[in-house]
Amino acid sequence: MAPRTPVRTVIPTVIADPPDTPEDLYSSNLNFFLQTPWTASIIRSDDAVPLILQCRNPKSPLHDQLFGTTLLPDQAIPHMLSVMHLGGREQRKQQLDDPGRPIRSVSTLYHVGHGLTGGPGVLHGGMMTAMVDEAMGALTEVNSALGKTAEAFNGFSVTGALEVKFLRPIFTGTTVVVRARLGRVERRKARVTCEKKKKKKKNKNKKKNRGYVCWRQWPCVRVMKSIANDEITQKKRKRYVRR
Repeated sequence: MAPRTPVRTVIPTVIADPPDTPEDLYSSNLNFFLQTPWTASIIRSDDAVPLILQCRNPKSPLHDQLFGTTLLPDQAIPHMLSVMHLGGREQRKQQLDDPGRPIRSVSTLYHVGHGLTGGPGVLHGGMMTAMVDEAMGALTEVNSALGKTAEAFNGFSVTGALEVKFLRPIFTGTTVVVRARLGRVERRKARVTCEKKKKKKKNKNKKKNRGYVCWRQWPCVRVMKSIANDEITQKKRKRYVRR
């Protein structure tokens, strides 16, 4: 088994803060989302444990600079908070303490500024994809921080494949919640599904609040590489036949 990669996740109610964590990092983001009733209801639910992902708590100027520095200004993503869901108050202790029981659901809250537009007032699709990727990676990160024993939560993991379907536009100047759910875990591979939610409006059915569904499996670098090699081989064969 590969050595566990240290993570800088901030979960004050469960584990000690990593070294050099800014004092107000957790409290400032928590208080911001508590000011809005619909996001406060997510944070205050019985099965919720708020946390800050390590992408907002960089280890150095060479780590996690996209979300940790570049996207910090008010025009980008000034506030970001994650919440792991433990399945209820009664299961809380067992879910946290049992190394064989992984956390299966994490929601990440983003407040997106007007500097991330693609179309007029609409969040850029590439930015949305990056937000999805970060939210889905939270499952690996949180389980690693809590010492879960599955091989997928140990060592270094990367995104091997990411599919996003854009069904509705997301407007800037709003808060978006991306909820990731852990599916099957097979050694170093984990399958994760994800959906975007925003504030519900009256007379709108639940399906219309879904922004996308995507799938992630990691690490798939070798699989992706073999596919690329096959494509190159096919091209070489075609050139050879033409000659």
